[in-house]
Amino acid sequence: MKLIDWFRQKLWFWGYNHIKKSFPEKTRSVIPYNEAVKIGILFNATDPIISATIRDFGNELISDNKKVQMLGFINSTKLNKQVSNTLAISYFSRDDISFLDIPKSNILSYFVDQPFDILINLHFNSSNVLLFLGHMSNASYRIGSYTNDHSFIGSDIMINCNGKEDILDLIEQIKHYFNFIK
Repeated sequence: MKLIDWFRQKLWFWGYNHIKKSFPEKTRSVIPYNEAVKIGILFNATDPIISATIRDFGNELISDNKKVQMLGFINSTKLNKQVSNTLAISYFSRDDISFLDIPKSNILSYFVDQPFDILINLHFNSSNVLLFLGHMSNASYRIGSYTNDHSFIGSDIMINCNGKEDILDLIEQIKHYFNFIK
């Protein structure tokens, strides 16, 4: 890890803890998948193959009569908007966040304020900003992957993928656990 990245990571974690204290703790409640109406998906959209997989998962949820909103992070200063036929996906880039990965655009505030029944964090600790958005979300509950570092910040239910960063496996595990949440 480069020294600047290490320093930025330490500043981010300090800033995150400082900001977290200024917000009231959100009340979370588990809503079973079959009763959920509005689902948010937060993901790293830098890799187009992973984005396509997640878009297909979003379309699956729509076919289950769920209202789905997706927000993808493209780790670049250039933003290419991509829209599927059945599902509009909002994207943001490094231009929408500060040097410390703190959100600064309206699209991010809008997504965080949405009262999702379920927020699905489909990323493997890919960015501090995704962790921050997941934690600050107004969702009833949040589900995502577990890693050994501070990614516990963004999910109420964490799925252990045994160190594999396989998005298809994570999606299958999430669908599997949806059946157990009552």
